[in-house]
Amino acid sequence: IKELLAEVTRDLALKRRDLENKRKSLDLVSEAEKKLGKLGRIRDEYAAIEEEIGKLERKREDLLERINRKKVLTEKLRGINENIQSLESLISEYVKKLESYSESEVGEDEFEEIFSATLMKYREIESRLKEKLQELTRKMGESEGRKNICMKNIEELESGSEVCPLCKRPLTASHRDRVLRDLRKELEELDDYIGEVRNEIEELKLEIREVESVIRELSKIDLELFTSSLNKYRKLREEGIRLEEELKKLSGIEGEFGETVNLLAEKRKKLDDLREPLEEYEGERGIIEKLGSPQIILTQIHRLSSELKELEEKKLELESQMETLGYRPEEYDELMAEVDRLHESLAEIKSKIASINQRIKSLEDERVRLREEYEEAKRAADKAEILERYLKTLKAIRECFGKDGVQRYIRAAARRSIEHYARDFLQFFTLTYSDLRLDEDYNVYVYGPMGEQSIDSLSGGEKTAIALCLRLGLAAALTGDQMECILMDEPTTHLDPERRRELIRLLANFRRERGLIPQAIIVTHDAEIEEAADQVYHLTLRDGYSHLEEVRTFEEAV
Repeated sequence: IKELLAEVTRDLALKRRDLENKRKSLDLVSEAEKKLGKLGRIRDEYAAIEEEIGKLERKREDLLERINRKKVLTEKLRGINENIQSLESLISEYVKKLESYSESEVGEDEFEEIFSATLMKYREIESRLKEKLQELTRKMGESEGRKNICMKNIEELESGSEVCPLCKRPLTASHRDRVLRDLRKELEELDDYIGEVRNEIEELKLEIREVESVIRELSKIDLELFTSSLNKYRKLREEGIRLEEELKKLSGIEGEFGETVNLLAEKRKKLDDLREPLEEYEGERGIIEKLGSPQIILTQIHRLSSELKELEEKKLELESQMETLGYRPEEYDELMAEVDRLHESLAEIKSKIASINQRIKSLEDERVRLREEYEEAKRAADKAEILERYLKTLKAIRECFGKDGVQRYIRAAARRSIEHYARDFLQFFTLTYSDLRLDEDYNVYVYGPMGEQSIDSLSGGEKTAIALCLRLGLAAALTGDQMECILMDEPTTHLDPERRRELIRLLANFRRERGLIPQAIIVTHDAEIEEAADQVYHLTLRDGYSHLEEVRTFEEAV
């Protein structure tokens, strides 16, 4: 009963507190409703200004886009005007040039027709003048011929000829004088005529040169260029007019943009001024949304008052029952202390159980981790064992194919073969050495009057000869008795003239008699090598480029 009484007492305290809070909430909500009535129009004005700002921002973006469009169009119009000026200059130059030769005004549309007619006219004039020049040249040629005949006849008469050069009859003194007088008169007339014709020819030539100059100037006119330029000019002019009209529509756009920006700033300032009252409005509305309407709170207050009254009645009834039963507070307190102690012991035991369970879980995790590490170590050990076996195999292979293994056998076998062929080649050189030897490290020794000698003690020419023998011996050892081809670069270096000739004879002998070297390609600056060659090419450097020239072909050598 006491516990029930304590519970009822606690519920009474809670209900009284809730009732007091509800009464305070009722006061707050009532005050908030009064303020909302005043702030409602501010909210409406704020929303209207926000809508206006949205419209102004869209208008500003549209105006900004149109301003950028205006800039683009202005720049485009500037380029078009520059092109128009350039084309106007070209068209005007062609028109003026044609007008100067056609002696009439030339319109743009009739340019092609007038140009063709003018060019044809001057070509016809040129043709007539040249025909006339040919005719005058012919006449002057005839007159010159006649003049030469007259001069020849006069010369014959003056030299005392007894026969008339004209009628071929014997001449008398009077006949001679009369013929001379007539010939001299004709000669004088021919001189005058020839002079006149020559002047006329010079005048015709001058006229022809002038006409040809006009034709050359007219030929410089590119009719296709003029037509394309004219068409382009007209299109650009139409495009320019269209752009000017569009720019005219966009005039004043900057001012409208400035007005829009200013108006937008004013609206934003007004919106900022309304933001604090609006926040107050939102706060009051938040109070109502959180606490509820006054009607709801009144209903809750009535309900709490009724519950509070019921709890007070129940408390009185429980107190009456306790007085009837003879309740002893000391015994009750001792029992409650024992209950608390038992609860504490139970909580401590539960804590220990949880700690043990946690320890068990940690140990299980550690067991799983160690198991995984063990498996990984086992796999690593197996892999290491495989690698050790592999390394042992590789080591055995390396020892087998190493310097002291198969390589040593191959080197020894090759050394004997190279020595064999090199000795053969050595016989073709008139050296004082009769034999050569290679040791295991392929150091070269020769045998001569002074016994065994290292190649390092030989002269430069002797070294070159021995090196050639070894190189040919190496090639023969690799290919057998038949080598398909050998390449040599400057093989006569350090050889004296006698040994150079021996090398040439050696190469020729190998190819022709023994057939050991069917083909040898030799790069050399020594012209004597050409004696043993079937084909000779000269390689020269000219202007930074290599030029290959065949000097002697195989057919020529044969």
